[in-house]
Amino acid sequence: MYRFGDGTPFPLNENFIETLLAAVDAAVRLYGRQAEQEHKAAQVREASQTAADELRRLDALRSLLDTAVTPMKGKPNRTRRESEVAAEAIFSSAESVLRQSRAKILRRRDSVVQEAAPPAVSPENLSDLASFFLRYQLPRTEWRLRWDATEGASVVEIAAQATRNLELAFEAAIPDDSEWVAALPITELLPHCQVEIQTSGSRPRTIRLQDCAVTQVQVGAGREAMVLHETSRRSSPGIHVVMPGPSERAPLVVPLDKRNQPAGQPYYLDEIGSSALFALWRGLSDRFNALLNCRTTLTSARLGGRDVVEIDHPSTIADALLVDLAPLTREVRARSRVPGELILKRDLGDDRREELFISRQSLLDKIAALPSHLRRLFAAIGLVDESHEEPRAPRAPAPGPAPAQRSRAIARSSASPTPTGTDRSVTIEIEADEPSDEEIAQRSGASLLPGFQFASSSSGPARTAYDTGTMDGPTLERHPTIGHDHLPSELSGIIDSLS
Repeated sequence: MYRFGDGTPFPLNENFIETLLAAVDAAVRLYGRQAEQEHKAAQVREASQTAADELRRLDALRSLLDTAVTPMKGKPNRTRRESEVAAEAIFSSAESVLRQSRAKILRRRDSVVQEAAPPAVSPENLSDLASFFLRYQLPRTEWRLRWDATEGASVVEIAAQATRNLELAFEAAIPDDSEWVAALPITELLPHCQVEIQTSGSRPRTIRLQDCAVTQVQVGAGREAMVLHETSRRSSPGIHVVMPGPSERAPLVVPLDKRNQPAGQPYYLDEIGSSALFALWRGLSDRFNALLNCRTTLTSARLGGRDVVEIDHPSTIADALLVDLAPLTREVRARSRVPGELILKRDLGDDRREELFISRQSLLDKIAALPSHLRRLFAAIGLVDESHEEPRAPRAPAPGPAPAQRSRAIARSSASPTPTGTDRSVTIEIEADEPSDEEIAQRSGASLLPGFQFASSSSGPARTAYDTGTMDGPTLERHPTIGHDHLPSELSGIIDSLS
């Protein structure tokens, strides 16, 4: 029995740390080929851009050639000067060089594009998955197998639903020393079994369970079944047993004749017969791992209904592996009491227990060569060591008081003739940074020119206008006690420059 690092029971009866290591190795290989593809794609973009730049330069050179040489080529149908003949030769030679250069640029670009083009199929995708699934399984893998020993030598078909979207099919070879190499006598599975099963049909008969052998086993999604014959030979009568589903209480039995064809109506067993078949199925289930370990070749794998050898981006396959491992990996990390380690424990019996662990640093070393964007999913499932975690963004400061509004002064001067001479006046506008707050503009004006009356515009930027000369109307007028010397230095300088 396996346990988490804190001693609580682990949901799987296998060394998950070994599974995780093998999955990381497979994912690193897949991500490595993804990085290689991205590097080649970058080379294609660079080669294409370089070629485009060079072609533009050649076009520019061709334009310069036209501008410089074409006027010197002369006109046809008349005696040509030596300079015109030379210009024609220069132009022709230059055009030939330009054509050769253009062809060379395009060949160089096309060569890079051709070398970087992904293959039509990628058998490496399948081999990377095989390196993992021939020995290990993902936590939620649902296995499907069909074993048949009715023809003498037994054969087995194995498939799996590894994730929701990843389907696998295997070839398998049963070794000669395996108990699955031939029909399984029930006496080996249930040594003390003494149960008789009464069949139905036109010729009911009694089958002594202890004299039978298991000749077929089928395990699939929602279906578990086995075939028992009175002897290991197919020519003997037997029964086909369908194990009950969640809503059923007893196995469903179909009698079989010597030709392995139904010989009666299906029926449910009584309590004694059901208990014996339940015990028999448990004995078979305990041996299923030995049968599953007979897989030798991963023949096909489909991700999202598409054959993995046709998938252009290997990273999508690696993502599927790591996402399925993520919940249990994070749980192992959370329950490991030593910082920087993933820990499992295994009960050995006799009040002894061993501890299995791996440092997250060793996992980091495996992925160190990958580009940063391909390492993100490893961090997401909890494989990042504390010393290598990305620094957190600093917390935004709490909002403080709004910054003080600032104003700027704009001075304009004008002159108009009068009977006594020229009347020069200066108009000063105070414009606030926030155009919607009239009160701020008014306060700004009052602070710059205390004692002046002001008026604000009803639309547009908030302004306060001051006229240092005479102006009809009650809104704007010069205060009698304030002269030029009493203006703030900011406005005095503006007025001096305009006067």
